[in-house]
Amino acid sequence: MEDRGFCIASENVHHREFGDEIVVINTLAGCYYSLRGSAVDIWTLVEANVSRAMMAESLAARYEADREAIIAAVDHCLTQLFGHALIHETAGANGPLESIPVRPKQALPEPLVECFDDLRDLLLLDPVHEVSEAGWPHVSPDPAD
Repeated sequence: MEDRGFCIASENVHHREFGDEIVVINTLAGCYYSLRGSAVDIWTLVEANVSRAMMAESLAARYEADREAIIAAVDHCLTQLFGHALIHETAGANGPLESIPVRPKQALPEPLVECFDDLRDLLLLDPVHEVSEAGWPHVSPDPAD
């Protein structure tokens, strides 16, 4: 299992970085997610299709924490990302990372993954078929209109 990689689950999962946060949107589920702390690093490593062991190695190079704490953070974050169907395993992982930024080590931040569904109706709205004459985001009272 250590040689398995991880990748973004589908073309319906989109993300964008905003400073120290990554916002991920799953257009099939109608939810969006805020990734902060070490979850930002882990998501970036998922994009690179690296193994769990390589994720732990990368975090160990960046953060001051014992190996058990780093592995626990990686496992916790991967479990959350799997649980929200944002990632899946791949048959093989990419090789060692090209470079790890050199900077003074900091304390390992908790991997924070928050799910929000307050915009679900808008994210799942079909803008071609389910809008009123006023246009998006006004829902047609009768979808057949």
